[in-house]
Amino acid sequence: MDHPAHDLDTPEFRAKNPFGQIPVIDDDGVVVTESGAILLYLARKSGKLMPRDLAGEAQVLRWCVTALNTVEVPVLTMWLSA
Repeated sequence: MDHPAHDLDTPEFRAKNPFGQIPVIDDDGVVVTESGAILLYLARKSGKLMPRDLAGEAQVLRWCVTALNTVEVPVLTMWLSA
């Protein structure tokens, strides 16, 4: 996507993500936005990265939410200020 060229503002892209943000995947018509949701979707779809038992899945969800809430923001802040 060419952000300076406003590719995120096109009607085609906005149909996939009304917020005009990346990342977005379109997996044979299944459109998923938000990095955490995309990772969880791909983990479950692979059949290898997400435990099939409820307790195991809960641990994956726990650490994904932890990463998104406590790691992503400081890392992103450091990256943007560099």
